[in-house]
Amino acid sequence: MLTQCPNCHARVTLPDEHARARVRCSECGRVYVARADELGRAPRRAGRLLLGGLAGALVLIVLIALLRSASGAAEAAGGPEGSPSPADK
Repeated sequence: MLTQCPNCHARVTLPDEHARARVRCSECGRVYVARADELGRAPRRAGRLLLGGLAGALVLIVLIALLRSASGAAEAAGGPEGSPSPADK
């Protein structure tokens, strides 16, 4: 389990059987009751969610750019298929 000193916020990994045991921080020397650090897990989840959102936004931007370039190429070639050209009018 991961626990954190309430005084200096140093983190340490302990065996699960030490949960609720009194431990001394190796950094500052304070004695505290070891509890699982739930806060250490939340930022990782949030980071993964943010990374996934950024990847999705990047894919969307690339798709829009590809569609615009394909649209511009179709206009340069005389418009979309099936539309009358100015010579046909």
